[in-house]
Amino acid sequence: MLDELTYISATGEVATFGSGAYANESDLRDIEWSYSASGKRWKLRRSRSQRTVPLRLCVPDAGGYEERDRIVSLMERDCMAQTPGRFVTANGYELECFVVGHSFTKYLLRPGYLRDDATVQPTDGAWVRGESHSYEPKLDDPNQGEFLDLPYDLPYDLSSPPKATEITVEATGEDAPFLLRIFGPAVNPYIKVAGNAYGAKATLAEGDRLEIDGRAKTVTLITAAGDSIDAFDQRTRGSKGSGSYVFERVPRGVSSLEWDGSFGFNLITYDERSTPPWS
Repeated sequence: MLDELTYISATGEVATFGSGAYANESDLRDIEWSYSASGKRWKLRRSRSQRTVPLRLCVPDAGGYEERDRIVSLMERDCMAQTPGRFVTANGYELECFVVGHSFTKYLLRPGYLRDDATVQPTDGAWVRGESHSYEPKLDDPNQGEFLDLPYDLPYDLSSPPKATEITVEATGEDAPFLLRIFGPAVNPYIKVAGNAYGAKATLAEGDRLEIDGRAKTVTLITAAGDSIDAFDQRTRGSKGSGSYVFERVPRGVSSLEWDGSFGFNLITYDERSTPPWS
């Protein structure tokens, strides 16, 4: 059985290997960890060593040369722009990488046939699959989510109680990196997962969204007009394990999820593996 792979360039162009173009056995799935040791202390990280992927192009002769050029060009453009593309397996795991070399053979047999032993340079070494968790606003009445204006000076604000639910995260490790998108309108929005707060002291208008990227360690406000504003300084403050570290990884398994229900959000958690599963 041939390996089904799709290459998606940084610009979104696609080359699918498995039908017409296909991939033979390769070391793309091979696992290697680099490591160092000092006494009983070990430090390990996934290897970013180069891999070789034997790709085969087998299409009708009519248009065969054009398809050769198209596939090689979209990989070449990523290298020239220094923006990585990614290989995607049939079960949705992605490897961010550059295709940094091609070794062509059998290209004289006919226009629609070509062998290409492609050299792949991973940027990180992890195969990643995102899992999306989406939640809509949960307002029970038109005033829920707004602060109550009482004729007393209280040391706190009264707002609607938090909405409690659960979230289930599938991850190979103990926890998962994430991308959180909070959609406006919202004022100082945050959510809590497993007791940790993720949010920012910011005002989101209708059509705005706040993005907290746990992998890139960025907080960005994207306006309805498409402008990106750095909101890192407005993030929820705290150190790792404090309950308010905005980039805290999300625990694997079932965790509590709380927010006040006044806004919608999407949380993407990422399963990171050294090799994609076979099933």
